[in-house]
Amino acid sequence: MKPQYTEEMPLVSCIVTCFNKVAYLYEAIASVLSQDYPALELLVADDGTADFPSAEIKAYIQDHKKDNLQNAVVLHQEKNVGTVRNINSALSIAAGNYLINLDGDDVFYSNTVIREMIKTMLERDLDLLECSKMRCDEHLNELERLPTPKQKEQLKKLNTAQKQYHSFAVFRFYNIGGGSGVAYTKDCVQKLGLFDESFRNWQDGPTLIAYVQKGRTIPTNFDIVAVRYRAGGVSNAPGKNKGAFSHISRDRALYTEMYTIPDVFNPHVFLRRRRVFWYRWDHSSSFHQRVWLMIRYPDQGLPMLLRKLRRRPTR
Repeated sequence: MKPQYTEEMPLVSCIVTCFNKVAYLYEAIASVLSQDYPALELLVADDGTADFPSAEIKAYIQDHKKDNLQNAVVLHQEKNVGTVRNINSALSIAAGNYLINLDGDDVFYSNTVIREMIKTMLERDLDLLECSKMRCDEHLNELERLPTPKQKEQLKKLNTAQKQYHSFAVFRFYNIGGGSGVAYTKDCVQKLGLFDESFRNWQDGPTLIAYVQKGRTIPTNFDIVAVRYRAGGVSNAPGKNKGAFSHISRDRALYTEMYTIPDVFNPHVFLRRRRVFWYRWDHSSSFHQRVWLMIRYPDQGLPMLLRKLRRRPTR
């Protein structure tokens, strides 16, 4: 007989997203099924992987589930629609009072993670929680715990919603940028809306920005390590999926347009426009994007180009 969830132990929906690299997906699913939390829903959302083995995934879940699994659904997009739309397809049907996303190439750090996160959220009456992450290599050998001690000190200074928003505006995320292992209440997601589909790959970053824009600081508990994640991602790693890099670059450019440059009347952001420009230039993935930046921001780009021309060695 399945245990019944209560207000003290509300249903948690774990959304595992996947695109290619199905072998790693089984590890992610296993880390969900091994959780000791008494009331779980598992939603697997694949973003158009060719020959995705839906039947095998369902059989694996059936063979390895415990009594705490209340429901399991495997979704498969017929074509690749991007990370944001893919995860939204699962969010829209999630039944849990709490929602946690897990990338298909990541795993929960331990089998007590969800219990620890929900306990923290209930005790502190939180509608959102960010935890630590363990950066690993492709074989999940641990490399570094994030945020680092130095980053934690920097985060202590971001103690207001306004300071956190300014940090977002210039791309200084310090591990409060969302992604795997972030927990939301369903009510929080309903109030903020599903993830912004203007972006293709950047999952909940814009949602966190909307959160701080409402005057709320992002709650954290860095004593909890939520996930082990493979450094650089698998489908986004160099040489694995060049298309993903172009989408990420487009998302970053769109982010600058939507959240940073328009805020010219905010002195904290306006004074950092040069810094934002340099960041975008250094992270551009193509010559065309650099040309676009030069045309779009001539006050920053043209002086930079002239300085480069002056430094060119003469023969």
